[in-house]
Amino acid sequence: MSQLGSFYRANAPPRAASAPLQSRVEASVCVIGGGFAGLNTVVGLAERGCDGAILLESNEVGFGASGRNGGFVFGGFSRGESALLRDLGPDRARKLYHGTIDAVDLIRQRIHRYNIACDARFDGVLWANWFRDDSVLEARQRLLREAYGVEWQYVEPDALRDKVRSRRYHGALFEPDAFHFDPLKYARGLADVASARGVCVHENSAVTALERDGSGWRVTTASGEVRARDVVLACGGYLAGLRKPVDAAVLPIATYVMVTEPLGDRLQDILATHAAVYDTRFAFDYYRPLADTRLLWGGRISVRDRSP
Repeated sequence: MSQLGSFYRANAPPRAASAPLQSRVEASVCVIGGGFAGLNTVVGLAERGCDGAILLESNEVGFGASGRNGGFVFGGFSRGESALLRDLGPDRARKLYHGTIDAVDLIRQRIHRYNIACDARFDGVLWANWFRDDSVLEARQRLLREAYGVEWQYVEPDALRDKVRSRRYHGALFEPDAFHFDPLKYARGLADVASARGVCVHENSAVTALERDGSGWRVTTASGEVRARDVVLACGGYLAGLRKPVDAAVLPIATYVMVTEPLGDRLQDILATHAAVYDTRFAFDYYRPLADTRLLWGGRISVRDRSP
């Protein structure tokens, strides 16, 4: 798959891709996929003292959705909190939800610990009410507090309009521990951290076969081979065709992001907050201010690969 142009890519400092795998090597763990899942896996392994890990990326690290998303970092699942409670029960639902909060905190820690320059803004996220009925805000705030022990702050409609200069919204909930960043810079920063900690990162190394090899695995690319004790598939929506049961459990979803030209002082006329914003609809709009006074805006959902 060819490299796609994007604002994040155009805005990133020049970077030379790591060399493709061109030999036969041994590894303790082979991670396939250089997005957030794969990169955080190898960084986590290195932090735990696991030597000999290798990461294979078919394109460049952060090529897929990890390097081309809206840049929001907050807890929770696309399956709502009420559904989690109903399906899993209070104990397991609470444990899973807090796992996502811990993940947000881990991302924040790694940005600070490794000085990853990714334009992070730790200013929270606003969930703005599209509808006039504010019961949706009250219900979710109460559910989060009572079932999950999480407090989102209610923002009155007039107070929200001081921050988001629009009469479209009718109040909001503010998630103070959420934040936003440049996802491609973060992904590339993780790759640098992994390499510095001894992980072998190989880009432009698409895996063509994954086979059992005794008690381990043999991973084949066009110009190399890895024999590993363990393998982690971290391909996300870019189905690699390596394990049919894994691919069958993944439904790729597309959403679309654009940015304005730099707005300068005009940005304050529409958005007087550094928080990121999304709304209460199922297929919501989302937007956030960028460091150069652009406004990033995203929306629409598609289950097919098509032009916006």
